[in-house]
Amino acid sequence: MKALRLAPLLALLALLAPARGAAPLPLDPALTDREWLLEALLYSYYWYLDDAFFAAHAENRDAELWVRAIEPRSRDDDDRSRFGQVWIPAAKVLLTVKKADYPIPELNLTARTANYRVIRGSFEAEAPAPAEAWKSVPFAWSEIAATFSSARHQIHVPGPATKQVVQAMLRREMERAGVADGPQRFFIAARTAVATDVWVFWQNRRTLFQISGDLDIVDRTAVGHLPLLIRQFNLGNNVVASLLEAQGSAAVISRDRASRVLFMCVARGEEIVLDPQVPSPPR
Repeated sequence: MKALRLAPLLALLALLAPARGAAPLPLDPALTDREWLLEALLYSYYWYLDDAFFAAHAENRDAELWVRAIEPRSRDDDDRSRFGQVWIPAAKVLLTVKKADYPIPELNLTARTANYRVIRGSFEAEAPAPAEAWKSVPFAWSEIAATFSSARHQIHVPGPATKQVVQAMLRREMERAGVADGPQRFFIAARTAVATDVWVFWQNRRTLFQISGDLDIVDRTAVGHLPLLIRQFNLGNNVVASLLEAQGSAAVISRDRASRVLFMCVARGEEIVLDPQVPSPPR
């Protein structure tokens, strides 16, 4: 995993803003798959929906999700990744999704995911395109409620290959922080089935890590070589009531998001203990 890979990932995120009014692109049927869309709703349930949302929609009998394909303003010629958006009108939540398919030529590997994964989510005042640019997929509220209810017992932990990458990163962070001895306790959680981000809570240092990248690629041998974006938030210094306080800074996390991350890591994640004096077993 090389640091130079961070710049392409950041550049890609900045480019995912198609112009309003552009002609709709052909829609990948995978974006309208009902099971996948329910997982996208579950993702929003964990990370965006709150008591106020459920109170406002307590009388609803149905809901709809809007989906569309999007194209980044630029991409490499050999990048065959596909992108889309999911708009949840009732919640005003916008999810940008990606189905990765791009080469890593220096390693003679291809980073390819089996389905779309959320790479960004946000609250928006309105949909980023008029209604005719989207495909509407209706759901009965009872179906949505059953999905939320059935997921309450789920544990969200990364797979073995991803966990190895995360543990190697955490050992580097321990070394960078000057931790020379004493067991360090971490709680690791994957976000959900439709997202590849991994969150880590370092209890000893009261610090959160967000690790973003195409961590669920089909070729598991390539996981350790992927471009990753790693963000770090100290719970004492980098938590604000609103991101508006930070004037757009990416160095802070909102109190609401930090609370949700802690819940996912501690209640739905996996605890691991790393000792800087005991090396990890070889792969």
